[in-house]
Amino acid sequence: MSDQRRSRRARVSPLGAGVRSAFLPGWGQYAQGRKETAMAMFRVLILILAAGAAAIVAGDRLLSMLVRPGFLLGLLAANLVVLAFRGFSVWDAWRGSGGRAATAGLIVLLVLVAVPHLALGYFQGQGYRLLNSVFGGGSPTTTVAASPSTSGEPGTTSGGAVVTTTTVPPTTTTTIPWEGKERVNILLLGGDSGPGRSGIRTDTMIVASIDLDDGDIAMFGLPRNLSGLEFPDGTEFTAYSGILNEVYPYGWDNPDRYPVENPGAAAIMDMAEGITGLDIDYYVLVNLQAFVKVVDALGGVTIYVPTAVHDDEYPKEDGTTITIDIPAGTQELNGTEALAYVRSRRQSDDYNRMARQRCFLTAVADQADVGSLITALPTLVPVIEENVQTDIPLSALPNLIELGGIVKASDALVVGFGPPDWITGRTAQRYPIPNLDKIHEAVQLSIEDPDEARVVYGLQEAGDACGYGEDSTNGPASTTTAGG
Repeated sequence: MSDQRRSRRARVSPLGAGVRSAFLPGWGQYAQGRKETAMAMFRVLILILAAGAAAIVAGDRLLSMLVRPGFLLGLLAANLVVLAFRGFSVWDAWRGSGGRAATAGLIVLLVLVAVPHLALGYFQGQGYRLLNSVFGGGSPTTTVAASPSTSGEPGTTSGGAVVTTTTVPPTTTTTIPWEGKERVNILLLGGDSGPGRSGIRTDTMIVASIDLDDGDIAMFGLPRNLSGLEFPDGTEFTAYSGILNEVYPYGWDNPDRYPVENPGAAAIMDMAEGITGLDIDYYVLVNLQAFVKVVDALGGVTIYVPTAVHDDEYPKEDGTTITIDIPAGTQELNGTEALAYVRSRRQSDDYNRMARQRCFLTAVADQADVGSLITALPTLVPVIEENVQTDIPLSALPNLIELGGIVKASDALVVGFGPPDWITGRTAQRYPIPNLDKIHEAVQLSIEDPDEARVVYGLQEAGDACGYGEDSTNGPASTTTAGG
C-alpha cells in the first residue's frame, strides 16, 4: 500500500496538486494518494454546495434574507470561512515543495483563490452599507432635501446640488408596522431639483396601495398642480402658489408643524392622505436627476414608446439645453434619454408626463432582476445614498421583498386624478381643484372591487394604459397612447 501511495505521489508534483485543489478542494490530495484527507475535504465541499443549492431553491426567500444586515454579516463570515478552507486545501496539497519558484507559484494560486471571495465580500459590504445608510429603524433616512428658504441646512441646495447629511441608523429589527393590516400604502415621490430651481419640488407623486395577501396593486397619480388644497385637519394650503408640488418645501419651512427629521416628507404624506383618504405607511423620495446614473448603471431600459417625445430645448443640469428626440416604438433608453422621457413637458402637458412616469417606473419594475442589480451595486450604492430617501425601516424590508415577488407592476390598476374628470373647478390662477368626494370613492372602490372600478371609472391596468400590455418592451399591433 505504501508503494502504491508513493507511486501515486510521484505522478503529481506538490505544485500540480495545489493547482488541482485550487479548482476543487481535495482533488490535489486525492492525486497524491491521500484518500482519507481528500474524502474529508470532499465531504466539506458537498456541505458547501448543498447550502448553495438550497439558497438557489429558496429564490425570493433568499432575497428577503439578503436585506437583513445580520444575515449579510453572516454571509460575509461564511465567505471568509470558505476562503480559509480553499486556501488551506491549496497549501496542504502544496506543502513539501521547496524553492523560490514553488513558493511564488503557491502565492499566485492563493491570490487566484482569494480574488472571487474578496470580490464577493466587496459586494456584501456594499449591500450592508446601503441598508444601513438608506433604511432606518422606522425613522426618515439619510439624504434630506429641504426647502429653498434655509441656507446651509441639511437638504438645502446650492447651484442645483442637494446638500445631504448622513446618519447610520440602528440595525435592530422591530415589529412590522403593518401587522394586522390588509394593505400597505407607499407614497412614491420624484423630486426635481433641476435648473432654475432653488429646492426640490415633488413633481411626481404616486400612491401605491398593495394588497398584502395576493399582491394586487393600485396606483393613484396625484397631479403636481392640484390647488385649493386642505390638510386633513382642515388647514388650507395657501403657501407659495398653493399647488401640490410645493407642499414638500412648505413642510421644511414649517418644522414646528411637522417636528420630525424630514418635515417635508411628513407634510406631503399628510396631504396625500387627505386627497386619497388612505393612511400612508411609508414614503420613498427619489431625486429625478439620479435617473441618469441609475439607468446607465443598469445598462439602459427597453420600453415601448407609444407617442414620440421631442424637445428642442431640453434643459440639462448645468443650465444648457440639448435636443431630445425619442421616436415612437420600442426604444432602448440610456440615462439621459430616460430622464428626458419622464421630465419633458414640451409638446405635451403635466398629465401626459405623469402617464410617462408611471409607464417608465412600471417598465423598470418589470425588467429589473437580481443579477443586474447586484452587478450594478458598486455604482448604485453612492447614487442611492445621495438621491434616495425613505422612512421604510429595515424590519419591513424582508416582508416588502417577499411581497414584491407576487406583485406584477404591469397589472397595477392606475388612475391619474387630473382634469376634467376629477376636479370641481379651477382657481383664479387656472389650477385644478380636486373633487375629493369622487376621488375618495374611486380609491375605495379600486381597492375593494377593482373589476367594478374598471367599469365605473373606465380604469385600466398599467400595461394597457401604457400601450404595451404585459410586455413593456413590445407594443401592441395597433399603437395606442400612454395617457390616462
